[in-house]
Amino acid sequence: MPELILTKTWPGLANRQDLTRAAGAMAAALARELGRRVYRELCLEAVAENEVTATSRSFPAPQGPERLPGHVAALAARLVVPGPVTGLTIRLNGLSLAVPRQLTFFETARARRDQRVRRLLQEVNREKEVLVRPLADTDRRERMLSFYDPLRRKN
Repeated sequence: MPELILTKTWPGLANRQDLTRAAGAMAAALARELGRRVYRELCLEAVAENEVTATSRSFPAPQGPERLPGHVAALAARLVVPGPVTGLTIRLNGLSLAVPRQLTFFETARARRDQRVRRLLQEVNREKEVLVRPLADTDRRERMLSFYDPLRRKN
């Protein structure tokens, strides 16, 4: 998919708060326009005193439109400009449609249980000074194979 660009001119954003607020408003408008699409790279360009200053960030995983205002605010806080900003451009690259995820009812319960197991193993290791290898970090297949194949154990 082609890149998505939003450009807006401003009368002159003199301080960091105005720049962040303006970038946030632009990001919110662009997030509504994104719809179900996700992005992998974000670029923020500012025009100040006829000089273009840009900063960008790439993401390893696709980012949804709900994260765009926060990412743009972080880039705006990082942007170094020589004077009052008269124009802002937000550029999104690596656009694609969001892949739906299968939801499960037990995902949070499993995460809580794994956290309790890790905490318990840490306490046992601290009190008894025994090295206990947590099985919560390994997947089910590896745990089952470790019963039958002793050479599969990593630790």
